[in-house]
Amino acid sequence: MPGYIQGNLAEKSTATSQRVTVRETKKVIVKNKPLPVGEKLMYLLLVIVCVLVATGIVWRYTTIYQINSEIKTTKTEITMLKAENDANQQEVQKLKDPERLEAIAKEKGLKPAGDNQVRQVTPGSGQASIDKKSSVAAGR
Repeated sequence: MPGYIQGNLAEKSTATSQRVTVRETKKVIVKNKPLPVGEKLMYLLLVIVCVLVATGIVWRYTTIYQINSEIKTTKTEITMLKAENDANQQEVQKLKDPERLEAIAKEKGLKPAGDNQVRQVTPGSGQASIDKKSSVAAGR
């Protein structure tokens, strides 16, 4: 372990005094020339073009998003209308049921038509044919 260099007076200092030389340097400041007006205008034009392009891109994405929203809404409406249409078709089939119609007719006091009660109207004549068999035999 080395002895104390400055703290113990019994030991002789082995360090030699070193002389430190300090050099003063001059700092050279270089001033840049300002940009010419034409170059400034060119940079300004470039920035404006970039902003316009970015705005156009954002506007397009916004339009696409709105159209996609409308498509989704329309598909939902189509699905709902198809379900409603199916329900209506089932109701029409139920209402067209001949047994149901016959039951309603009996409730109202109606009875099936007889052969002499059926009349057929031929197109263009404006008169009703009483006899069903004669019109069928004539080929009308």
